[in-house]
Amino acid sequence: MTEGGTNASLTASNGGVFYSTASAAAILAGTATANQILLSGASTTPAWSTATYPATAGTSGNVLTSDGTNWSSTAFVSPGSLNYATKTLTSAEVKNLHVTQIEVVAAPGSGKVIIPMSQCIYKLTYGGSNAFTGGGAIGVYWGTTTQAINSSSAITGTASVYNGTIPSNLGNTAIASLENLALNLFNTGSAFTGNAAGNNTVGVSFMYYIINI
Repeated sequence: MTEGGTNASLTASNGGVFYSTASAAAILAGTATANQILLSGASTTPAWSTATYPATAGTSGNVLTSDGTNWSSTAFVSPGSLNYATKTLTSAEVKNLHVTQIEVVAAPGSGKVIIPMSQCIYKLTYGGSNAFTGGGAIGVYWGTTTQAINSSSAITGTASVYNGTIPSNLGNTAIASLENLALNLFNTGSAFTGNAAGNNTVGVSFMYYIINI
């Protein structure tokens, strides 16, 4: 073969890939877009992918998800399947919940809405002294405080488990406005006080679906 055995006059390309045609060697030029993969061209020239991919796998248990253009490593969610959410709030978190929201279910992604089931269970684990006093109500919200799902203020006694009913009408909220919103815990009223010992906790748990809209 001519040209030093390549049968072609090759031009170097930074990041390029050496491959063979049916009769000669060739160089696929490098791509200026990071994190693309090489795609087979069957029996013709290979090509770089149009989508980009994450450089790392991300958190354990993540999956590749597409936004219609590129891929990313995100937490697994199962659209249409029943999921379980649970969160335990420390005494300090309960007393600061009128200031700082705490996420209990992450935003599901574009084109998806979290639909909670009809009951939310709140469980006060009483530490043995210094009950919570005052306060408003612990609530579950879509996104910010404007999207209330349910709430409960019955955490000022001793050990108990109680339900908060999730409205069947989803709070009279247009479903499209709930797209890609996380579910958060918040207290829109005054702060809970008491429990100077800091040994009370409140658990919140409920079932939910993720649907595509």
